[in-house]
Formats: sequence, structure tokens, C-alpha cells
Amino acid sequence: MTPETLQRLAVPGVCVLIAFLAYVSQLVFPSLKPGALTTQERVVFNTLVVAIWICYARAVLTDPGRVPADWKPEGFRDDAEGLMTRQRHCLNTLTLFLVGVTFFRSLYALCCNVSTIEGWEIERHEQLLRRARVLGGYLDGPDGTKIRITRQEFPYDIGIWRNICAGMGSSNPIALFFPFAQSPNTDGLTFDTNGFEEPGTSWPPPDPDRMPRIQRGPESMDAFTVQHAGLTGREEIEAFRRRQEDDYQRRFGHVERRKVFHKRYESNASSSLEVNIAQEEDSTSGEEGWQDSGGNRLDDFGVDEEVEFYDEDEIPLAELLRRRQDKYASG
Repeated sequence: MTPETLQRLAVPGVCVLIAFLAYVSQLVFPSLKPGALTTQERVVFNTLVVAIWICYARAVLTDPGRVPADWKPEGFRDDAEGLMTRQRHCLNTLTLFLVGVTFFRSLYALCCNVSTIEGWEIERHEQLLRRARVLGGYLDGPDGTKIRITRQEFPYDIGIWRNICAGMGSSNPIALFFPFAQSPNTDGLTFDTNGFEEPGTSWPPPDPDRMPRIQRGPESMDAFTVQHAGLTGREEIEAFRRRQEDDYQRRFGHVERRKVFHKRYESNASSSLEVNIAQEEDSTSGEEGWQDSGGNRLDDFGVDEEVEFYDEDEIPLAELLRRRQDKYASG
């Protein structure tokens, strides 16, 4: 079917649609609740239908106007080549701008030897330093422990040229731009550092909001000791349910997410005796809800924030060693 045929069928098709909706519906009304239209309702309804017919007829029959065949805009260039050149210029400018932004952002990351996530870690460290500066150099850690926050330099920025060589895998300028150059041989475990910090200093720096809080479960008791002798049947059932709840908390309640900083600060300022009830915050709280200066989050890049929070790779080494010592001592 040609476009001319579709254009000729457009007006009759709309007329059939208006007639079907306006008149067939009036034949169906008597069979529907609450019943047929009253005389007044029928007059008002058909008056509005006539108004629709009039509006559509004027829209179809009114001449929209035509551009004269010999008319040209002022300053119009007759050559088609010039018109195509301008069109290509408009299309290529936007593409070139977007590609240029991506290129310079990648070049900056290469020269500084910093990835997107590492850039966020640097911003996060700066934010912790500002908070610690206001609170005397310390921030509240898990269970109210005070953690000293000191400035740490990003250890993997080893100079612009060395950063480029490390990122591209070669110091040969020809190999830098050769797409079939051999990939660098590296184990991915050791990297050159600038030596600004003491050996063994970890990166990223300690973050109190990411340190897990360990809950101490109830003291272990002999499972075969009867402590509810003389209870009624209902009381024994209630005691059994309480033991179930305690067992569940002991098994699955070891790690919980801390409240966001400003909530903890307001809570401590209002009452020093207020008991903090442990509850799970949603994904917009604490470290998981932190955003960089551009408003981006880990979730925007496809990273599972819940997994990142509970990943033991992010737990400080001292905390892991303390847990191992407690395990051996209790075993």
C-alpha cells in the first residue's frame, strides 16, 4: 500500500471511528447499568458529538497554506554540497565533544594512575579528614571506639611518565600506540608505590563507617541443662521460642550496618544515655549510600554495594588477626 493510499484512507478512517464511538455506544447503553440515557443526557451527548464533527471538518477542510515553488530563504546557498557539509558539521560536533570528554577523562586517569573507584576512595578520605578535623581528629568507630584519622597520600601515583608506562605496559613510545603489542607480564599482586607512606600502610585508609560491629552473643550454656523445670505447657513453649530467637541472633546477627554519621551525631548530642537499637539501614545509608562529588554511586557502575560492604577484603588486617586470636583462644 502506497503512502498516497494511506493518506486518502486517513479521513474516512477517523470518521468511522467517531461514528462508532458516538452512535454504537448509545445502542449499548440500554443493556448496561444503570440503564439507558435520559432525554436530557442524550441531548447533551449528541450536542457534544456534533461539536466533534464540526471541529474535525474544519481541521480537514482548512487550507494550511503552501510554500511557493520558486521561494528560497534569504542567503540560501544553491549548492547541495554546502548544505551537506553543514549537516555533517552539526552531527560531528556533538560526537566529537562527547568522545573528547571521554578521551581527556581517560588520559587524566592514565597520567594519575587512578581508577574511578580509587578516585572515589580519595574523595572519601578527604571527607573523613574534614569530619575528623571538626571533631578533634577522631571519629567514632564500632561500639564507640575512637579512631584517629590521619592524612594518607595515594600510594600508586608514581609520576606522570611512570604512570603511563605502568598503565600501558611498556616504556617504548612505539609500543604504546601499537595495537598488537604484547600484554605486560604482571601477577596483579604487587605494584610500584611512591614511598610517601610507611611500608605496610594499607590503602584505602581506615573508614569507621565500614568497620563491622561485632555483637557478643549470650554466653554458651550446656544444651542439656534443664533451666525451666516446673513451668506449665504454655510457659515452656514461650521459653522455647525465646531460645530460638536468641539462637537466631547469635548465628546471624554478628555484623550490622552502622547508622549514617549525622544520625549518630544527633543521637549522641541529644542524650548520652540513649540506647542505640541495632537495625538494618537501607542501601542509602552509611558507606553504601556515599556519593562522589558528581552524585555517582557504586550501584551506578554495576557494583553490588551489599557485597562490597560485607567483603572481608575491606576489613582491616588488625581486625582479622584479632578475630583469629579470639577463635584460637575460645577453641
